This record gives sequence, structure tokens and C-alpha cells, in this order.
Amino acid sequence: MSAQNTTGVYTGVWTNWSRGRITGSTLTLTAAHGALLIAFLAFFITIITAGLWKIFTYILFHIFSAKAPDARDGLYHQRQAILRNSLNPLSGLIYLARSSWAWRHSAKRMKRRMLPVILFTAICIALFSLASGFSAKVATSFSSEALISSPDCLVVPYQVADESNSFTDKGSRIDAIQQAEFSHDLAIYAKECYSDRPMDAMTPCEKLLKPKLVIHSNTSAACPFSNSICRTNTSNIFLDSGLLDSHEDLGLNAPPEQRFKYRTTAHCAPLNTRGHVEYSATTVDNDTYETAQYLFGGITSNITFEAASSFWQASMYVASVYQLGTSTWSPGNPDGSAWIPIHELKLSDGLLDIIWLTANGIIYEGPVSDPWFKTGADKFSQTNVGMYVRDEPASPMACVQREQYCNPNLPLSQQCTALVDPYEVKDHVLGLWGNDPDSQNAMAWIMMTKDRCSFTFARITGVLRDASLLASLSMDRIGFQKALPDDQWHAEVRFWFSVKLAGLQRMFLSLARTPDNSSASVYGGLPEETVASASKRLCGNQKILSADHTSFNFAILVAIFVAGTLIVAIGWNLDRLYNLYARCRDRRRRKNNDTLPLSLAGTAYAQLEWWASDALQLQRLAHEMVGSGTWGGRLDSAPVTTGCDEKLATLDFDEERRRPLLKPLCGNGGASDSDTPSQNVESKDGETDGDGGSVRAGNAAHSSAMSV
Repeated sequence: MSAQNTTGVYTGVWTNWSRGRITGSTLTLTAAHGALLIAFLAFFITIITAGLWKIFTYILFHIFSAKAPDARDGLYHQRQAILRNSLNPLSGLIYLARSSWAWRHSAKRMKRRMLPVILFTAICIALFSLASGFSAKVATSFSSEALISSPDCLVVPYQVADESNSFTDKGSRIDAIQQAEFSHDLAIYAKECYSDRPMDAMTPCEKLLKPKLVIHSNTSAACPFSNSICRTNTSNIFLDSGLLDSHEDLGLNAPPEQRFKYRTTAHCAPLNTRGHVEYSATTVDNDTYETAQYLFGGITSNITFEAASSFWQASMYVASVYQLGTSTWSPGNPDGSAWIPIHELKLSDGLLDIIWLTANGIIYEGPVSDPWFKTGADKFSQTNVGMYVRDEPASPMACVQREQYCNPNLPLSQQCTALVDPYEVKDHVLGLWGNDPDSQNAMAWIMMTKDRCSFTFARITGVLRDASLLASLSMDRIGFQKALPDDQWHAEVRFWFSVKLAGLQRMFLSLARTPDNSSASVYGGLPEETVASASKRLCGNQKILSADHTSFNFAILVAIFVAGTLIVAIGWNLDRLYNLYARCRDRRRRKNNDTLPLSLAGTAYAQLEWWASDALQLQRLAHEMVGSGTWGGRLDSAPVTTGCDEKLATLDFDEERRRPLLKPLCGNGGASDSDTPSQNVESKDGETDGDGGSVRAGNAAHSSAMSV
């Protein structure tokens, strides 16, 4: 494991469980270091291909060397010399093509002998080129996936209580300011990433593993309560996240046995206020204030919500913005509920939120038939200006929210809890993990974290206020609202649900990263020694997408370096490997008093020819043909002359003698200190030349190799 960098992204080796324990081994580097690694890989693969080419040519050389001696003409020796001395397939292809062209009229079966080798060489060039290009692909298909790691994991203290599998949250709530900031960030994210328009690469959508989660929507749902309490029984909305996988959808990197699934739903309907509203008047300083009291249940009285009934009177005291009120009741947490709903609204298996919309001071440019934003008659008909105001003092919409957790490792019939109130589901979740305390602790921590970072509709509208309404985007500063479509309330509910899912997505992201502001302490970060292993493991394994980092498949990297090193070692030590094999073979043959089979004799000849066809050995043979130099190390990879400062033959430019090399003037290949190569080589016009260049070894020199 490596240290964390300043961005909070882990750099080092980690396991991406999307690909398994072995193939998911991942190396994450900064983009700059990743580019260097890719460049080095391309260079290393080039070295590997050179080793492979050496092995291929070694095999081909020995195959051709086993041919009958009568086939060893000039073309044969040139082909063998090319196979022996070409360092890569490109140079081999060039020399093979030149040799084929030169021998096209004089060699027997030239095409049959050369074209297969040329074709094989061309295929090698193509494959090796692809291999070099493949180096950039070693950055996995998850190349932008990275792991968040922070020195301080933002956690909530928790404890698993008694055998009833309940737990107690002893952590404090997120500070109100931080909660508001987080909520506004979620609203921005939902607007940018959950909309239908194309995503901008500069938006935060590119950070999360999945920019947005799928929302299953039914806009023709029935009333979730008694039919009489809903304004419509056929066009209500039901939203469902489906079962979200903690690993695939939420980015919590974990092996299959540590994953869970989560589902949340919302079923909403505007409420019918007929028979559930009373009007009262209060006089203060000779001013009468009219109030509408909505009777949908309460604690000490049946009044659930109050709003000013006079549009004009209310407009004098409030800003021209939408105002939202909330009423929440939870059957799983009745003591924490501020009211008790009437029997038409009361459910036993869902969290009930009533969102109250008041539009005092807002003037619509046209009539609105939306059941939640509904306007009344034109209040300005006498001026021939079509402007409308809200139909009633407050418009209620009720939403039932439910949640479900699943353990995908259990039998299908036992995997999930019931789809119930979020407060009630907590008491059933831990039972899915039986007697596994680590998993129970992890799930307890997850649920508490979700309570801190995800939101109910009441919390979303309570924190964001009018910013939680998409309708406010088409309203000017003085309260003039453009006409709204008939299903505007559907868009509002879908937006709240998007904010809720965005909060779920960013939950672990926010906790795994240390806050970078001065008020970070309000998040309740704890010293590492007080953090339970389960929570630390979870918040230290959050995946994100990072354009500033590159991830590589570490298993493939290791395979490339191990296999490549082995290939290079074999390719450049073929002689040593053969010698080792030959010694073992001879030792076994002597032990058994066996004679050398013809096949092995042919192999020995091929190996001798391979050794003698090396460029330095061919050079030695060419000089020895003209008696130039006293040579040692004939069986070494680099033969040397035995004499000190011994001068060798230089090129002979006299075309009449037709000799490629001219022996030095001094006997025995030696030369005095005053001798220079210019004294040994004469041109046709009598002028002297400088030191000779490369030695030209003809076919005769190569042919004589077998006699040495």
C-alpha cells in the first residue's frame, strides 16, 4: 500500500473487486507517472519482441540447417546469415527482400525458399507492432477508476446492542450549516446529472462511478391512501430505485461476500382539502388576519398546518417566493413524529411526508391546471391582463417513502427485508447477516451513515426551501411565474428523488474524504484508534472516477514483466542453453554407452553453423582466409586476436585482383608503430586512403566456416 496524495486518491496497488481477486489487482498512479509507465512498457515490449524474434530465428535457422547438404547454395547461406544476425524482424525483412531480389534469376526455387520466411517475418512485424500499441491498453478499461483514501475517515460511533438486532446511534447529527451546504451540492448534482440533457465533461457527474442511478417511474399510479383523500386516483407518481448494488452502483469496493443491496421508493399524491380545512380570523390592532387551518391530524389538536388565507394580505408580509412546509410521521418512530395523521392517511409500513406549498405573492402569467400548483380565476380580468394567483392558501402533497435491504449471499427467498418505513427497516437489517458480527457492524455503520447523508423529502424541502422547486427556475425576482405544465408536480417529485439518490451516491464519497475546510470537526471525525475496523474498511474502499490518475491492471503488468524477462533471457542465452542441454545429453549418452543418433548429429551441426554464422565469427573467418591475424576465442561470442595491437587486413579496392581483403605489409599480421592502414591499401589511381571500414565477408567466407 502507498501513501495518500493531496487529492485523497490512493496511489499504489489495490484490488478492484469488479474484476476479481487476481485479475482485479490494480495499480493506480498519477497521470504523469502513468504516462511514464506506459512509455516504459512500450520500450520494454520492444525489447521483448526482440527476444521473441531471436527465438523464432533460432528455430527457423535450425530447421533450415537440417536440410540436405546439396541445398546449401549461396541463397541458403545468405538466408542463414540474415536469420542469425538480424536483431529485429524489420531489418530481417529488408535483408530477406534484398537477397530474394538479388537471387531471383540464379537460385533454384527462390520463391519457395524465401517467400514463406518473408511472409512469417511480415506477420511478426504486424504482431509486434500491435504488441507495442497494446502497452497503452494495459491501463485497464477501468483506467479512470481510483480508490479514495484519507488519513481521517469520517465515521459515526456505533454499537450493536442486544440480541434483538437493534442498534443505538450515539453520534451527533451533521452541523446545520454543513448539512445545508451538502444539500445544495446535491441539488446542483441532481440538476446537472439526472437531467435528460447531455452531460458536460466539466460537471461533477464525471466524478462518481455511475453519474446517475436509474429511476423507474410510474406516472399513472393509484392513490397510496384512501381514494377520497387524493385529488386523483389515476395520475399519481410512483418512483423506484430498484435494487442498487453497493459495489456496482454505489462504488463501495468490496468482495461479493461483503456486498449488500438497497432499494428505496416514493409514492406521492396531491391531497384533496375539501372537508379538511377551516378558516378563522384574528383581529390585532384593528387589523383582521384570516387563516386557513388544515385538518389532517395532529397531537394536541387536529390542526396540521396553517396558512394566511388572503393572498393580498399575505403578500404584504412575505417575500414573493414559494414557501414550503413539512409534516412527517413515521410508524417506525412514532415518538419522534410531530403529528399523528388522520386514518385516511395513516399507513403502517411507510414514512409519510406532507409537503405544503404556499405561493403567496406569486403571480402566474397563465392558468395552471397542475393539481399541486393549481391557480384560481384571473384576478386581473378588469385590466385585460391575464394573470393568475394560487387557488387556495396552501396545497398539500403526501408522499410515502419506503426502504429495503438485501443480502445477496442468502437464498433468494431469504435475501431481503420487507419494503417498509426507513426507521422500521433498521430493526430487520442486521438479522440478514446472522451471527457475523463484522458484517452486522458494517451494516449498522452504513445505515447510520445513510441517515446522516441521505434525505427524506421533508428534509430536502426543509433545507433547500424554494431551491428544491424546479418551478422557481422560471420565476423572476419579483414573483412573476411563467405558466407551468399540468404535470409540474411530477417533475418536482422526480427531482427530490434524484437528490435523495445523489445523496446516497455521495454518502461514502463525503465520508471517505477528509473535509478540506476549517469547520471539518463538526463532521465528528474520530481518531483512528477509536474507529471500528468495519467502518474503516468501508470508508477506505470507495471508488470514484479520476481524470488526474491512471489505473493499470497490476496482474497483467506483472505477467508482462515476468514473461518478458524470461523471453529476453532465453532469447539472448540460446547458445548457453543449448550448451547446457548438450552437456547433459552427452553425459547421459556416455553413461549409457550410446552412439549419437543422426538426428542429434544434425542438431549439433546446426548449432555449430549457428555459432559460425555470427557476424563476429564471419568477420574472423574472412580475415583468417587471407591469413590476417592470429585469432583466439573461436568458440566465444567475440573472437579476439592474440597479438598486442595486431593490425588486420583492410579493404582491397583493386578490382583486378578481385580480393575483398588485403593482408597487412608486416608479416604475421603484425605492424610497426610507423605503419598505417594507408600504407596497406592502394586505390586504382595510386592515391592512399584512410582506415578501412567494415569488412566484407563473402559467401566463400561463410562456406568455409564449417571447415574451421
